[in-house]
Amino acid sequence: MTANTGFFREQEAPAVLKHGILRRYPVVFASAAGGNASRVVLLDGYAGRGKYEDGSPGSPMLLLGAASKTGSFRTVECVFVERDRANFTVLSEVVQSHGAGLSCCALQGDLSSHLASILTSASDAALFAFLDPFGTALNYDELTKQILGRPTRPPTEVLLHLSVNAIRRISGLLRARREELSDAERKTIERVDRFLGGEWWQPIALEANDEPGVATKIAERVVQEYCRRVGTDTASGSFAFPVRDRPGLAPEYFLVLFTRHPYAIWRFNDALSLANVEWQEAWRGKANAKEAAKVAAKVAKQRAVEAEQGLMYLFDDFEVASAAPVAVTHEPFDEAAEAVRWVAVIKQNLTVLFRKGVPFKLMNNTGAVYGEVLGEAREKHVAQALKNLHALGISEDTGVGKGIHNRVLRPGQNALTT
Repeated sequence: MTANTGFFREQEAPAVLKHGILRRYPVVFASAAGGNASRVVLLDGYAGRGKYEDGSPGSPMLLLGAASKTGSFRTVECVFVERDRANFTVLSEVVQSHGAGLSCCALQGDLSSHLASILTSASDAALFAFLDPFGTALNYDELTKQILGRPTRPPTEVLLHLSVNAIRRISGLLRARREELSDAERKTIERVDRFLGGEWWQPIALEANDEPGVATKIAERVVQEYCRRVGTDTASGSFAFPVRDRPGLAPEYFLVLFTRHPYAIWRFNDALSLANVEWQEAWRGKANAKEAAKVAAKVAKQRAVEAEQGLMYLFDDFEVASAAPVAVTHEPFDEAAEAVRWVAVIKQNLTVLFRKGVPFKLMNNTGAVYGEVLGEAREKHVAQALKNLHALGISEDTGVGKGIHNRVLRPGQNALTT
């Protein structure tokens, strides 16, 4: 599929969240996983142009930034693959200009055609693969047997974009034209089969109907089952997070981290939490700007009508200038206020774990610890919840100090009595 050039004009809110993760988590991966390998390889399998038209960084620039940050204590190499020739031309320039002094290369063509040589070259390296295609990514076997099928050491992790919109659209095609598919449509369905690892998803897709929200829920079920299958076939855990244009809307896609290491899930959540703050600010800013533009357009239209009719303006310059701020409908994101709720939820979740009376580690229970605030709260909020529970005698651990994720937490004397 040829890239939509409009995609690279400016970042939308979902891209802000994705790039917030890429600014942070590859640094964490290189720092931690690099200690178990001679090298670290950061692979961007669908690299695009490397930057947006307004100059803001795309995923290649962010991975180069991660390599630069960790280059003083890790040997880090970046590999970028892009099929579209026009995009590759821009990508090459970006890699050359921003990769000076770093070990990096850009390859033109399909990721599948380069995968074997990339993996051979990275056989002694810790590998982080970012797969963010415009359509479907690698075939299921390429992902599970070649990338995630690598030995446990050195570590391998994959951050995969799974498009809810694409699954929903193709599922609709299957339901509407199952017996009348054109050759092109059949090839599309077959391509999805190869990506998802078989035809198992088709009966799920056929359960959908035209009721609002049903198709999205069906697509989400496909994502969940795909993650389960990959996890089973590769002995990997997964962290799937829905990415939306704004709260309350259906997810556009899921970002899924596949890893064999519980600590990676814990640290990924921290990166996601910080990126989520940036996303909260981004969607609010865009929504407010859109509302302000609507008000300005209405004022301009009214003035044009009045001028045509020879009437005086109803608004003076001061009133027009102040009209846009009035249109702001979303207040700035108040992380401090949200943190109060996050800590309360985590405190409740930890209480449930302590009342089981069995010692546990936080990093082995990431989902249970965060619950509904997974991807929003982070380790510092867990520490605060532990402090609160220690004061109540429910936790022996005080929540003070570093490394709480790996400490064995034991219930306090009041854990089973309150």
